[in-house]
Amino acid sequence: MKHSYSYQYNFNNSSKVQVTEDSFKTFNWKPELRKKFFTKEQQSPEKLLFPDLRMKSGIQNLVRQKFQQILDTQTKIGFEAAYFITYHYSNPYERKPNEEFMTYKQQERQMKKDIETMKRRFDYDCTTENSTHIRNVLLKLLFGITRPDVYRGELPCMFFFHELGDLGFHTHLMIPRPTKTRSLDNTKELRRILNQPKFRKKVKTLSKKNPVDVQSVEESRGGQTGLYRYLTKQTREEYTSFDCMSSLAYNPLTEVVTAPRRKVSYVPATTLSSRSW
Repeated sequence: MKHSYSYQYNFNNSSKVQVTEDSFKTFNWKPELRKKFFTKEQQSPEKLLFPDLRMKSGIQNLVRQKFQQILDTQTKIGFEAAYFITYHYSNPYERKPNEEFMTYKQQERQMKKDIETMKRRFDYDCTTENSTHIRNVLLKLLFGITRPDVYRGELPCMFFFHELGDLGFHTHLMIPRPTKTRSLDNTKELRRILNQPKFRKKVKTLSKKNPVDVQSVEESRGGQTGLYRYLTKQTREEYTSFDCMSSLAYNPLTEVVTAPRRKVSYVPATTLSSRSW
């Protein structure tokens, strides 16, 4: 008994080829008609050929969904975000080239410094340390709170999200309404203050080229829940865009905003007589 066969291929999302026992046909199609002519497997053939990619994508969607539920729980407890802040970090590309007036040793020293700077921009731990410093500066400026680790009053919720771009991480921040003065409860005024030289002197890691952007949460990406979906798009099994160390979140058990504390390992000071050699 003779069996007939038929295969279909698609090349660079521009054409569809059908190969049968007796013919070889090519069909041109438009991108908007992709779903009409192709099945889900044909729309993404890499997932059909490589099952590991499909499994990895499913795990990422599951982790992202669970993390969004955690953030929604913070909203139910009492977090009401008012402003959505975006800021970038400085990098060597912002500096004007002045190699004509530098010696060879100066150029070599500057190159090593630039390489170390770029390594820090792609380091999640360094980004967390910078965000923790920015958090402390904002707490004092907007809420009149110093040293949140030992503060006994009510702390405001502050959510930090780090996203990886071409030049390293940049940070998104969600904060409630400032309580220090009423004049700060304004998008334009808050944007003006965060871009002043006085604030930038306190936070030297901010980008000099990209200004700090401030938007209202209600007017950006579908409100607070829509922002959660947008800010967790890079969350996966081994990495979360939400920064747990610099953020201030509600404790689900006590429903009180707490500041995370870093564990520092140290060697206690001892006298000469108490040392054992």
